[in-house]
Amino acid sequence: LDAVAQEEAQIAVVRYPSARSAHSEGLVKARGLHLAPLWIYRMQLLVSCDHPLVQHAGVTVDDLAPFPEVAHGDLTHIAPPEEHDAAHAAGRVLVYDRAGEFEALRSIAGAYMWVSPMPAGTLAREGLASLPCADAALYRDTAVWKGRQTPEAAAFLEEVRREIASL
Repeated sequence: LDAVAQEEAQIAVVRYPSARSAHSEGLVKARGLHLAPLWIYRMQLLVSCDHPLVQHAGVTVDDLAPFPEVAHGDLTHIAPPEEHDAAHAAGRVLVYDRAGEFEALRSIAGAYMWVSPMPAGTLAREGLASLPCADAALYRDTAVWKGRQTPEAAAFLEEVRREIASL
């Protein structure tokens, strides 16, 4: 948000839980920025194809308790300060790049990761599976920009919307 507000970037895609939309969208508007929703979806579980839950129907958050979570280590949260969770769980493995996340999911027994829906080709290529979770949080991806969109930014957003539609 700061990069867009300071015109270091033309556009940003911001992801936040729908339950926090008033707070998140308030931060955007407080910086004098514009926003447009791109996508609303339920987070999914990303696991190796041999994960014990792959054959389990109706996975719930409680089913995840015995398994280690892989999380992106440098996420910038835009949650209210009281909602930040220090390091969440003892079983959390922090990884800083997508290739490392995929490798951790394949090599750490029972590991899982929360993700937005992913292309089937990526899942197949990486030997991973995406599982729905009945009580997964609802998330939003929102485009954010300052002033008028440039033709390049508008074209980028149109491509993002096409990709989302393909999922």
